[in-house]
Amino acid sequence: MLTWIAPPPDPRLAPDEAHAWLIPIDLTPRRLAEMAATLSSDEQARAARFHFERDRARYTVARGSLRRILGLYLKRPPTEIAFVYSPYGKPALADDAPLAFNVSHAGEWAVCAVTWGARIGVDIEQIRPDLAGESIAEHFF
Repeated sequence: MLTWIAPPPDPRLAPDEAHAWLIPIDLTPRRLAEMAATLSSDEQARAARFHFERDRARYTVARGSLRRILGLYLKRPPTEIAFVYSPYGKPALADDAPLAFNVSHAGEWAVCAVTWGARIGVDIEQIRPDLAGESIAEHFF
């Protein structure tokens, strides 16, 4: 079992390290407002396209948290982080900073991984106890 520790306010990342951040998608009005204030206009527009308010709020908190984390490493305010997107929608830093990152969110949690100068990937999935995974596997496989 992994033990997650509280992050330092000034994280240091060695060239041969990767850091993983576990982010609670806390949807309190205060947290939601704090994270929404950091989003760019295109991120706000993307959030507005979500049909359900819960999904819009989760995206806002996850993306705002990503901006905050990247800002810690780059020594910049979250509002000054700019992204470019691949043809598949994967974000990267717009200014070619060597900090690589990946983020995934599901349910009430998100995870963000960061490293210097190397590609990195991370994924998180919500466990659904109501999903009959074993019977689906038996039927199709």
